[in-house]
Amino acid sequence: MAHQLGLYFVLIFGSILWSQPNASINVEVDTTELKIGEQLNYALIVKTDSLLEVEFPANPNFAPFEILEERVTDTAEVESHYLFTKKYALIQFDSGNYVIPQQAVFVNGFARISDSIPIRVNTVVVDTLKQKMFDIKPLVEVTRDYNRLIRTILIITLILLLVGGILYTYFFRKRQKSLKEQELSTFEKALKKLKTIGSKQLKTQRDYKEYYTELINVLRVYLESETDIDAMERTSSELIEELLKQQELNQEVIDKETIEELEKLLNSADLVKFAQYQLDRFIAQKDLKFIQEVVIKIRENLPEPSQEELQQEEEYRIQLRKKRKRQQLVYGLTSFLGLIIIGLVISMIVYGYYPVRDTILGYKSLKLLSSEWVGSQYGSPPVFIETPQVPVRRYVDDDIDSFFEIGELGSGFYLSLSHELFSVPPTDPQNSSQELDGQQFINEVVEEFERLGAINILIDGNNSTLPKGESVIMIEGSIDYPESNNEGFIRCNLKQITVVLEQSLIKLRIIYPREDRYAEQIEGRILESIEILREL
Repeated sequence: MAHQLGLYFVLIFGSILWSQPNASINVEVDTTELKIGEQLNYALIVKTDSLLEVEFPANPNFAPFEILEERVTDTAEVESHYLFTKKYALIQFDSGNYVIPQQAVFVNGFARISDSIPIRVNTVVVDTLKQKMFDIKPLVEVTRDYNRLIRTILIITLILLLVGGILYTYFFRKRQKSLKEQELSTFEKALKKLKTIGSKQLKTQRDYKEYYTELINVLRVYLESETDIDAMERTSSELIEELLKQQELNQEVIDKETIEELEKLLNSADLVKFAQYQLDRFIAQKDLKFIQEVVIKIRENLPEPSQEELQQEEEYRIQLRKKRKRQQLVYGLTSFLGLIIIGLVISMIVYGYYPVRDTILGYKSLKLLSSEWVGSQYGSPPVFIETPQVPVRRYVDDDIDSFFEIGELGSGFYLSLSHELFSVPPTDPQNSSQELDGQQFINEVVEEFERLGAINILIDGNNSTLPKGESVIMIEGSIDYPESNNEGFIRCNLKQITVVLEQSLIKLRIIYPREDRYAEQIEGRILESIEILREL
């Protein structure tokens, strides 16, 4: 019985060994010692006798190394075996001795375990004697220079507008000239063309050739448009024959004597055009005058147009005039708008995009900044300040002796100036602000704005001095204050100046939206003007 069990065990164990694939796994690294931040190339290589199913780890663990890159599996047949290679790029940012852990690779479902690899990561040696050491620089807030970008865009826009305006004017005038010429009759067009030809300078044989070519073409075009003669497709001799034929048929266009003179002129013109024959200017002007006479004679010999033809011609001219006037109106409006746009662009280049835009749109704080400022004394002890508007006096409660304000909280620029009773007067009124408890005022400001519904109140206080030498407690920061239309909160800058004088607590508070481009200038001008009058 024991012999049979042993036989079964040998058969089962042998079958397991026989079914496992013949495969080996190796690990390769390009180095075992590197510097911090240097890349380490790591490769898992599986060698098999046949083409087997090799599965590399889906989520390999190389801790404490990080994986920079994982490449695809490479399969290669080398002589009598196959190589399956999986490469990784690793990195480590701390110096020390580390071990790349073992990795499990499955071959036909059976695991093969790689060796672990010890790696030394060296630190970078810094020579503090030769290399200067510097303190860490503080953070610098960088603002985007939109003004430069906008100015560049505006300059390009101006150039395009000018070029477009020139092209538009050129093509408009060309179109207007074409429409104006269409209003002319064929007779008027012929005379106008002859007048243009007569103004040409004749110096070379080429000039004379062009001169006579255009001169004869005017006659041919007019003949073809006003008669049944196909003048443009005929030679000079054929044209003369056709004119004589018309005369024989009692459809006389011009008399026989004029036809004979015309024949001579056509022959001379052919010599000039085709035989490089050159005449003098006197003869050229004489021929021009003769063609004008021929055109006039043809006009006189034409039958009178019917009433219907005259009406159609007049309607056609009226339509052309209306079309020309419409185009003139469009051109005028377009030119006017173009000049306005060009003026705006030039103004924005010179004065800036936002000042021009805000001036046109009536930006509220820009109006305040540009208005006529008022300087006056308020309260007792009197405080002299300059403001863009006269502050309005309001009653608050009995503890506040006087209260003045400009604007409304949660809606644009806001200023308030109050004189309150101070129960604990300072020992030295001349230097009172420096002895006050700044944190107490900060807490009061926070509590007050929390009661008003403000959130995200971030303020701080410190002793400061106004431009005119007055020592004060300056509280400044930011708050999210409810908008006047109850649609949400608006991020605001807050500045409060506090000073105690003669048992009176003087508070000047300025609040404005953080996105307001001109409120900071208004605030600065107000602060520069503050003067507390201790003696009258």
